[in-house]
Amino acid sequence: MIGYIQAHVLGRMRGLKFGMIALQQISLESAKLGKVLGSSVDIAMVPVIVYWGLWNNCYVKREDPDFDFEAVANWVDDNVTKPELLTPIIECLYQSRSVPAEEGAAVKDEKKSTT
Repeated sequence: MIGYIQAHVLGRMRGLKFGMIALQQISLESAKLGKVLGSSVDIAMVPVIVYWGLWNNCYVKREDPDFDFEAVANWVDDNVTKPELLTPIIECLYQSRSVPAEEGAAVKDEKKSTT
């Protein structure tokens, strides 16, 4: 199934679904942060992507989420150095988009100036 993946997130296997709801919310959040989803993903967008993938899956299955954004953001922070966990999720997002990203889409760590 395109746009669906199971991953070990927040202590157990969970489904992430990148359907219309998730894609819309990820797009809105990226606009708020001034980020563009292109051939790579800014590290600031990873918690947003994981959260809305989890949430969209719960919505489709008519399940109540047992997580909140803070828990997801903390999980991403704790696992940001583990590409084997995050890369498949990002790749699933790109596979679900109507305009696929370039091959080798990866998480990009950008440093922002505080001035």
